[in-house]
Amino acid sequence: MGSLISIALVNFSFKATSGHGQYYSDDQILKVILMTDTLRELGKNDRALALAEEAEKSAKKSKNIELQAMALNRQGKALMAMNKRADQKFEKSNELLNKSGSTNSKLILDNFNQLRVIANLKKDQKALEDIDFAISRIKRGQTLEQLANKEESLKSELITVEQEKDKVLSEKEAIESQKASLNKALTEQLSLHNTLVKDQAKLRRESQQIQKELELKKEAIDAMTIDQVKAELIKSQQEQLIYEMKSQDSLNLERLKNQELLLSESKSKRKFYIATSIALLGLFGSSLFGFIKSRQHANLLKEKNKMIEEEKERSEQLLLNILPASIATELKANGFTKANHFEEVTVCFADFVGFTTIAGVTDPQKLLSELNMCFTAFDDIIAKYKLEKIKTIGDCYMFAGGLPEEGKGNQIVEMINAAQDIQSWLDHWNIDRVESGLSRMDVRIGIHMGPVAAGVIGNKKFAYDIWGDTVNMAARLEQSSERGRINISGETYEKVKDHFKCEYRGKLPAKNKGLVDMYFVEN
Repeated sequence: MGSLISIALVNFSFKATSGHGQYYSDDQILKVILMTDTLRELGKNDRALALAEEAEKSAKKSKNIELQAMALNRQGKALMAMNKRADQKFEKSNELLNKSGSTNSKLILDNFNQLRVIANLKKDQKALEDIDFAISRIKRGQTLEQLANKEESLKSELITVEQEKDKVLSEKEAIESQKASLNKALTEQLSLHNTLVKDQAKLRRESQQIQKELELKKEAIDAMTIDQVKAELIKSQQEQLIYEMKSQDSLNLERLKNQELLLSESKSKRKFYIATSIALLGLFGSSLFGFIKSRQHANLLKEKNKMIEEEKERSEQLLLNILPASIATELKANGFTKANHFEEVTVCFADFVGFTTIAGVTDPQKLLSELNMCFTAFDDIIAKYKLEKIKTIGDCYMFAGGLPEEGKGNQIVEMINAAQDIQSWLDHWNIDRVESGLSRMDVRIGIHMGPVAAGVIGNKKFAYDIWGDTVNMAARLEQSSERGRINISGETYEKVKDHFKCEYRGKLPAKNKGLVDMYFVEN
């Protein structure tokens, strides 16, 4: 393939430059980084890792943070494909992008997505929630620095909440202390009241005793002479005056005690009411604060759950984009899929002619953009005919018809219609390229039909693929085709000769099959 030759040339050039300690351009570094993707697709993960490490060192020397972060990203992907620890590479890549203030959100999101896969494999729910939250914020336009600031803000709010909690607990303790003091004061007032009741009972008994003494004295007076009565009367008046003075003093003292008791009770009640009001206000404020925080937490949890559901839907849609629907359903239900054998499947290869030459004179980023534009158009065309994309290998596009869920036989007619649409789309696209002074980009197409084995390979990065002599023959027919033409086998011709006008072009030697007839389908 042209892409393998390009990888070898860039790799040789890169080693030749870096081996002598010289500086080389950012374009060369970028080419090496992009070629590691192709190496990983070909299963050469150790070579991809080595090139990515060389690219990182070179980018570090040239002080290009963006390229250094891209190289770390590719190192992580290569390590993941080799089932080795890769999370530190993605974290370091994002750390460099954050420090440099990079706006390359696509690379940042890719790093987070790879970290999410790793966290999912580790079943680290906390890490998954943090990564999902970061991804959602970045998609809304926030940078890594803003996310870090948001985290610090949340920590600050948490500290404030803890301080408010300590303050409420302190106020609660103060209220409990006031309550205990009030209870003690009430107990003392009750004790004083009981003492006064006892004193009043004692005064009544003393009054009764005095009354008896007066009765006895009256009897004694009746038996006295006038002089004795006068003397006793004077004495009695004096004693009565003294007693009245004592009684008045006692009554004044009693009134004073009662006034003090009433005043003390009034103060105690006022303090009790104030303390109760403060306690109720404190409890109400604490409850209100707790309610507000609970609502905020519930809203945050609801938002996170919504984002998780959206990510789950996107993951399922991505799985359907990678695998046929029935295979994706089987994989989700069982965690694995079984390989299947199909007797009649149509296989097509479409490969760009002279891609290596074009790649040598075209900016890598522009070349990648143009290749992506073509493959996206091919995706739309085969989707129209309900055919199944298998994979891309460098500049080669492979798809098939007759796989099980469509239920439409081998789909050979749809396959040739799709191939003609691809050639027609490229003809229109190349008109603009030629007018802009660029060379044409045409494809050779080869189609063959027959039995294949199909299934999912890999347990980290899923890929649906097909194997067998039918696949090999379709590839040979593509290599024997010509620019802008559709080359089909004799077996395929027998199936479509009533639908399409074809031109016989000779025989192709094939391993284990002898000579195979070839036909061009007229566009």
